[in-house]
Amino acid sequence: MSAVRRKPPAIFKPPLEKDEQQAVTRLLRLAKFRVGATSQYRRSGQMVGLPDLVVLHCGLGRGGWWETKKYQARGFHPFDRSTWRPEPLSAKQLDFRVLAVESGQLHGWGGRREAEDWLITIGLAVRAGNGSILLTPNGKAPS
Repeated sequence: MSAVRRKPPAIFKPPLEKDEQQAVTRLLRLAKFRVGATSQYRRSGQMVGLPDLVVLHCGLGRGGWWETKKYQARGFHPFDRSTWRPEPLSAKQLDFRVLAVESGQLHGWGGRREAEDWLITIGLAVRAGNGSILLTPNGKAPS
């Protein structure tokens, strides 16, 4: 009797950080944010810990920041969103986040899944029964 050969589990690679940033940017723009990139691929004289995106929302009358993070490769599966775990913030990024939040600015971080949750948290979207999100009309928080 021959041994049964099992196929090794599939190994999926998460999207690159630049692809996550493009997806987050598209989502935030759909939610009526003006989005500007501060990302630098080479060392520059910018403030260390400065997030990747500047976000401004006229309907909310607020602005802030988004730090894009790629998802961790270990255990990542593209069809199981519970496996999408973003890389952690660095110490400098965490310092910036605390400063921004304490000064009343918006600050979010992660990939597209976290951006969806963030829009829900700030009142610009709701989660539908099928797991997708629905943006609020006119990009304004519900009264």
